[in-house]
Amino acid sequence: RFKSNLDYDRELRRRAHALPGLSELFETNVAAFERVWYGNHPVDAGQVNEFAANVRQITEAQTA
Repeated sequence: RFKSNLDYDRELRRRAHALPGLSELFETNVAAFERVWYGNHPVDAGQVNEFAANVRQITEAQTA
């Protein structure tokens, strides 16, 4: 609750060195979220699908 996205990214980089590409997926989703949340940019179905696919890849990598 008290961590920022940057805090999560740093923690992920420290812990996920054995899971290549995971940090990049997270950073991509953070950037997409922040563009929409803070920048009021519109979202289309393709962006939602890409975001969801990244979440699935992150989740699967963590449980593998």
